[in-house]
Amino acid sequence: MTDMTPSLLATAHDRRRLVIGYAVYLAAACLFALNGTVVKTILLSGVSAARLSEIRATGAFIILFVIVLIARPRALRIHRGEWGLLLAYGVVGVAMTQFLFFVA
Repeated sequence: MTDMTPSLLATAHDRRRLVIGYAVYLAAACLFALNGTVVKTILLSGVSAARLSEIRATGAFIILFVIVLIARPRALRIHRGEWGLLLAYGVVGVAMTQFLFFVA
């Protein structure tokens, strides 16, 4: 087996992408670690799990929508046949997951 590392890091662009990848990975891990503490504090202050799920999902939608609208507006084109799957994913995959995490 040959070591592929030198060829993967051959250009400055590749090194930059690698550093960005590790930075994003580290940021995601740190934010995930903070998630439980922040959520518990908010729930103990009297905000219901349903309300917190609503705020979090809506906030994430708005932020990501604006990013995609600026970066790749063509990606927002949705065909008629995709609406049902998109709605199901939004309700079950995002909102319900958040709600059940907060209730637990």
